[in-house]
Amino acid sequence: MTVGIGKQLFEKIQEYPLPKQTGVRDYLFYFVPSSDGYGKGARAFFNKFYPNHIGKDTRSLQDVVETLHAEVTTRGVRHIREVVLVAHGTAQGLITPLLNNLSSEAMQEFRYLTAFSLACLQQDFLAGKFPDFQAKRKTILAHLQNDSWVTVRACNFGQSREGLYALHSFWGGKPNVYAPTDYQFFGSHPIMEDMRFKTRLEVHAHLVKQRFLPRDMHSPERKDAIVRALSDPAGFSEPFALASMPIDAPEPEEAQRYEALIDALDGRRVPPSIRSTFAAQGFPLTNRLRVFVIERNSAWLLKDVLAHEGADYKIEYRVYEEVSLTEPGNRRRAKLWAEAKLVATPSAHEYFPLQLFFYQGDHDLWRGRLFTLAFHTEDVEADPKDKQKFDAVMTLLNAKRFSDGSGTGVDIRAEFQKEQNIELSGTATITLLSGPDSFRRITWSIRDQQAYLVKLEHPSSSNGIATHTLTVYEHPDRTSQLTREYELMSFLGISPDTPGTELAAYLDRLSLDELAAVIDHTRATYKPTYALYLHHAQQALRRKKGFGEWLRQREPDFASAVLPSGMSYSELSLSEREDKRAIAYDFEFNGSWHEVKSADPPATPAQNDLFAEERLGPKFRIPEEALVQRTNLPNLEPDSPYTDLEELRTLERIGFAPFFSVEKHTFDPVKEKDGLSCEEFAAVIAKWKEVAHLTPDEIRAILDAQRTSTGESYLDVIQQLGSHYSLLRNMGKLVELFKLPPIPVTTYSISKEVAKHVVKRVPLLARIALLSALFEVAFVFEIPFKMWMKFLEAQEDAARAWENKAKLTAVRQWLSELLDLTYLHESDFPDRIDIDISTPVSAEPYYIGRYYAQQVNDHGRYFRAIFAPEAMKRGYDKGAELMPAVGTEILRQADEAIGDVLQGMELDSCKISVLNDAGFIDLTKLKALVVRQLTRALLDQLPKV
Repeated sequence: MTVGIGKQLFEKIQEYPLPKQTGVRDYLFYFVPSSDGYGKGARAFFNKFYPNHIGKDTRSLQDVVETLHAEVTTRGVRHIREVVLVAHGTAQGLITPLLNNLSSEAMQEFRYLTAFSLACLQQDFLAGKFPDFQAKRKTILAHLQNDSWVTVRACNFGQSREGLYALHSFWGGKPNVYAPTDYQFFGSHPIMEDMRFKTRLEVHAHLVKQRFLPRDMHSPERKDAIVRALSDPAGFSEPFALASMPIDAPEPEEAQRYEALIDALDGRRVPPSIRSTFAAQGFPLTNRLRVFVIERNSAWLLKDVLAHEGADYKIEYRVYEEVSLTEPGNRRRAKLWAEAKLVATPSAHEYFPLQLFFYQGDHDLWRGRLFTLAFHTEDVEADPKDKQKFDAVMTLLNAKRFSDGSGTGVDIRAEFQKEQNIELSGTATITLLSGPDSFRRITWSIRDQQAYLVKLEHPSSSNGIATHTLTVYEHPDRTSQLTREYELMSFLGISPDTPGTELAAYLDRLSLDELAAVIDHTRATYKPTYALYLHHAQQALRRKKGFGEWLRQREPDFASAVLPSGMSYSELSLSEREDKRAIAYDFEFNGSWHEVKSADPPATPAQNDLFAEERLGPKFRIPEEALVQRTNLPNLEPDSPYTDLEELRTLERIGFAPFFSVEKHTFDPVKEKDGLSCEEFAAVIAKWKEVAHLTPDEIRAILDAQRTSTGESYLDVIQQLGSHYSLLRNMGKLVELFKLPPIPVTTYSISKEVAKHVVKRVPLLARIALLSALFEVAFVFEIPFKMWMKFLEAQEDAARAWENKAKLTAVRQWLSELLDLTYLHESDFPDRIDIDISTPVSAEPYYIGRYYAQQVNDHGRYFRAIFAPEAMKRGYDKGAELMPAVGTEILRQADEAIGDVLQGMELDSCKISVLNDAGFIDLTKLKALVVRQLTRALLDQLPKV
């Protein structure tokens, strides 16, 4: 490699925002309407952050080609750089028609964009059909080159490697194509307490870590202004006047009254005249009112509650002074104004557009998935009992019955009890909601004290075999569902470390050696800000076909390394990792995106048009008869996660219309310091425990009567505690006292709050260098098992594949025993994990017996065939040797997750001890519970044996 090539390539790096160039254009095509929540969220995101992309609503892939044809033939576009396709998607395809004007019967093979539909289109092109479509497509291919790329913004389509390759072929084979392997989320994020981002400054930090904004060098005021410009306004009541006074020549008595109000507010008191005005406006102030001075003499914040339909709602009043000119004579007049805002209502707050990626577990939680009622697969070795149960449940649902009354058949009530401990009453009902028409799922509603949905779904299993499931979901009313989604939005999903695919698209155009040169240059001239580029260059290396062999030649000791070295081409060093974490999100591009030209390039590179040069049918082993008959077509349904704050605002206006009269941006009040000493905090907690047996009214009276040295009542301290944490509903007294989300005063409740932080840590943990090194392939945790096995089978010999199977067995066995340890030693969980997985579990050697046992755990059966026992032992022992270091990492991540939550609760070590001594927290048990959550989540991320 020429000296200095790394420097040249690094200096040419292309990233967000893409530079404007004459004759070069970028495009956004929306296959989802603006009336669709996902489409609406995507438009809000791209309108804010991609204003230079030309946005177009479109009907089909043919429509996209026609639009681009008009651009290059009539608008002087020479180069089409990026094409973004926003659509609903699944792991089977995009819910996007290929052709315009499809009828309900004709050409149904083109209803969706799949590998099969594109193979059919290719065959029709070769037969001379759709000549206008072909001609326009041929014209635009001349404007799509190797430095062009297509980004699909749709759920899971990246899992369809054949579909992605077929789309790459359709675009001629020169532009790369990218698509998410996870669920793509777009939504509106309210800036408020208990959400992901509580203030504008936190939003600014997020935008910096996602590379929308340059390195964090702005002043706080400038940061605030930037986010204000990007966010949409909050909802307030109409401002109402409290008092006024002429400034130039006030009457003495008038000035005295006005100044007395100012002095009272500065003294954190609300005079009777102001209380009367609030009441007259429909906002009666209660004895739980608290006053905060934002700026003496001019701005105050009043926090209170408002009773409505038997519930108390937290409310904030902005009180501020405004000076204006009045008629006649343009005389200056000072006026005190007030306006009200609901605090705990997401739709009352400012919001900004957010993108996230959801793993399958995130999405299941988002959709309220509870359990699988019945299933069967089309595997020839499937257990016939599965089909029998499935048919029996279908019969009951269609008959609107819970059992057949025999006492021996399937009982739906019993299944709910067994799977979720849900006891359905004798008055529960079953109703058919949708279908059985050929293009929709069949859905039933089960209504009792709560409502549930049962959906007939047809996913593919991890090995590609068709599966049919009857899945039970929660089914709340729409307002409750939207509110719940915002609660989940506070912690679900992962934030990418770049806005889109711009940086990846540049790096994927480089060769393995060129990428190595970029890495060498960044390390030779290293700055902490280079860590992100290092990471993405390493990700690009891993995407390259042939990377494993290239790495073995460059780094022969990589697989045996316990910790990443500072010179590795495949992993950041520990210090580089810390530098990256400081400037960008922990995110693995290869874990959430897939592309074609590096990972799955054509056997023969495209000369002019890959779609015309390589037949897709034979490549994907599609029988010629299937391409002719075109039957047994898939039915795809959208399942894209999103949030729509405007929809929630419409629903939440009911009964609260005055709070949404005006939309404006807010100010972020200065948070007052908590001056409570540890000793006084202990006294408050002790008194609370002492009176816990009394009624809520009695508790309130006693705690309100006692004061701390800061002048707050004990009741205020507990109320602040509740508003800080707003966690789980297991402190009934607190709920009754304040109608607030209760304090996490048990180990289990805090462990659930820590789960939010655990969810964020699992993606990083699942891809730590130690585990990646086990398999000599970084994406072992990023792809379905079938694809992983396909990769292994392509290794240089079968022995290596069996060695990797055994490594995976050791990892899963060790983690399973760690999971057991969290139950067996929940109350005395050790600081050091000591697990031995080298003991036999059957008559076979330990590594074979445990391989069989793991297959039974994963699939309910095992296959006895072992073709490389020596390689299995070698791989199993390597895995077993490495796992203690992984255990240390799990413990560290658990400690950090717990620390994150306790720090967010503003609990110092002394106050934690107070809660521990009071029996509210058991830190040892808490650690066991968090390790359990981490381990279980990590097992879910790993492929099965």
